[in-house]
Amino acid sequence: MLAKGSLLRPANSEALWELANRATGVLGKVNESAQEPLEKKTPPSQTGPSLMKLCGLSQHTYKFYLKDGAGVELPSGTSRGHGRSREFNFEETKAWLRHCKALPRKPANVEAAVITTSNFKGGASKTSTTISIGQGLNLLHDLKVLFIDLDAQGSLTQLFGIIPDAHVTRDQTAEPLFEGEEEDLRYAVRETYWPGLDLVAAGPALYNAEFFLPSRTKDDPTFQFWEVLRRGLGPLRSQYDVILIDTPPSLSYTTINAMIAADGLIVPIVPEPLDFASSAQFWNLFADVSTALGAYGKEKQFEFIDILLSKVENSSVTVPVRGWLSESYGDFILPLEIPKTSVLSNSNAEFKSVYEVSEYAGSAQTFSRAREAYDALVDHVHAQIVELWQKRSGESE
Repeated sequence: MLAKGSLLRPANSEALWELANRATGVLGKVNESAQEPLEKKTPPSQTGPSLMKLCGLSQHTYKFYLKDGAGVELPSGTSRGHGRSREFNFEETKAWLRHCKALPRKPANVEAAVITTSNFKGGASKTSTTISIGQGLNLLHDLKVLFIDLDAQGSLTQLFGIIPDAHVTRDQTAEPLFEGEEEDLRYAVRETYWPGLDLVAAGPALYNAEFFLPSRTKDDPTFQFWEVLRRGLGPLRSQYDVILIDTPPSLSYTTINAMIAADGLIVPIVPEPLDFASSAQFWNLFADVSTALGAYGKEKQFEFIDILLSKVENSSVTVPVRGWLSESYGDFILPLEIPKTSVLSNSNAEFKSVYEVSEYAGSAQTFSRAREAYDALVDHVHAQIVELWQKRSGESE
């Protein structure tokens, strides 16, 4: 028996299960109230001004099209309030976008670009970066995107309104692929509430991959564990414009698979001392792994590596760290950054990205700053994807 006022809290397995069950129950309530379950979540709508900005239209041209100018019939949206403003749902927005913008299309003979977001350290906005890029590529550039969540915690999966513990079974994750039960990932692809965005979800079963992959290597010395995901993406590469992979914050067996499968890497880094130190460890360890794989004749060549400064604050601490990052990574650092703002904090608390915020209750300037930062990132990644398409199209001729 503990003395009165003791700070010790003994806990056996029964107590741990109680904690787990309580936390799962609370998470379910959060999902119902703040996140919106999958069946209730809807893709974003646009106001008239946001539609004009999205399509690059002047107010005059916008009104001209609304009146069926030049014989073009575009959706007129829904009147709001007293009828002076309009709202356009997702499909109506896409109709305007496809008519008003010249959108580059992936050549039929070219496979999807595969991009992995990775970082050793949690809290660098890795998952937020992944989903924002994918949603932005679809909303701004009309690309068809497949997300693959390889983090067993399922943060990316939750942003789609899916609770890993409650809504994801083992055979809906990449785990059967890693175990060797499936040849490719087609079995696990699911549609989401957002048209044009599909998902391979994650759940606790994915932790098993960290045991199965080394076990398969032990049983079969010729087994190349790092090739499983790359091969598993085979049939899917022709079905999408881009495949985005979110990884756990560690250099695990699944992370190595994601990096080997990737054409490009995006590495978000917060300009703080500990994050910089973690990034140095990340590159050292991955360089070691890459060198080791080279002994098997598998020298990895990336088409691009983007180091993204995220959660950036204007403080005395970040100034020297920026210098360290610049000295270390040079041209690999993107010429843009994601600021730390209340918009992103509030959106994350509601399990949303900046592209799902139709109306922001705070400062319009603050929201514009956050949205413009992600738009710039999305446009940059899109330009890389298009250039990669062009390169591969030329190679296949």
